[in-house]
Amino acid sequence: MLEEEVRTLVVGEEHTRQAATNGRCVFRMKRPTAERDTALIVLMLDTGISSGEASRLNIKDIDLGAGEIIIYLMAVHRGKQRVVSFRLERQHVA
Repeated sequence: MLEEEVRTLVVGEEHTRQAATNGRCVFRMKRPTAERDTALIVLMLDTGISSGEASRLNIKDIDLGAGEIIIYLMAVHRGKQRVVSFRLERQHVA
């Protein structure tokens, strides 16, 4: 993905659509899950994990000290796993 596409994706998920306010100021509310959603998008882009793999993550699968995540493959693969590395330091995306 191009940097511009990533920025559009992150900014798009950060706020709700514009609210019609019957003649008052038009505004967009920040989503309560915006920070979590941004972290997941950046994690998937940085590590190459799929949305399905990200949705199956548990806190115990993440080793912040080593900068590694254990990805458990689907049940069809009978308990197989792989380890992916990530960086804790991120540049601001949006």
